Amino acid sequence: MNYEDFVKVLGASRTQVFSLDDAQRILNCKRAYASLFVSRNIKKGKLILIKKGTYAMPSSGYAEVATNIVKPSYMSMAAALYYRALVDQMPNEIIVINPIMSRKIMLKIPEGTYAIRMVKVKPERMFGFAREESGKGFAYIASPEKAVADALHMPGYCPESYIDDALISGKIRVHKTCCSSFRVHARPRRRENVQVKE
Repeated sequence: MNYEDFVKVLGASRTQVFSLDDAQRILNCKRAYASLFVSRNIKKGKLILIKKGTYAMPSSGYAEVATNIVKPSYMSMAAALYYRALVDQMPNEIIVINPIMSRKIMLKIPEGTYAIRMVKVKPERMFGFAREESGKGFAYIASPEKAVADALHMPGYCPESYIDDALISGKIRVHKTCCSSFRVHARPRRRENVQVKE
């Protein structure tokens, strides 16, 4: 199978990020050849190395890549609020919540260079996000309410200004079940701008 056919198979499933195992399955070959195939196309600029064993198409966007490095995972906090146009400024770090690992990854794609922080949480906290079409693939993004809840639950990962701006927008309904710590953490001068659903 040549590169063009390989890309067609990925495109048919809207896959922009894949593993070496995925490449081996698509190519229907031995692992050594799959590794060689991927390496050659990275050198040609036709594929991007994200981390050992994980690759992406050059057309991938930051949200697609960031939320498909580890599965399951989803983008949350300031990055999710920016993605949903609830804040105006892109954060310095893209926070990706997952139950597997904590680490930093510098993502370099044609779209730009991004600092991704993988934040490990307990499996029971993996809720409140959805798979959404993003570019030529899919990304997993927290709901506005869950993005705020995560930021309050794990202070230090998201500047307060992002939370304030998102809440002031009036586009977020904070559910007690999703954000039980809201009344403790939200500052009094901001509460009048937030609707809390019982």
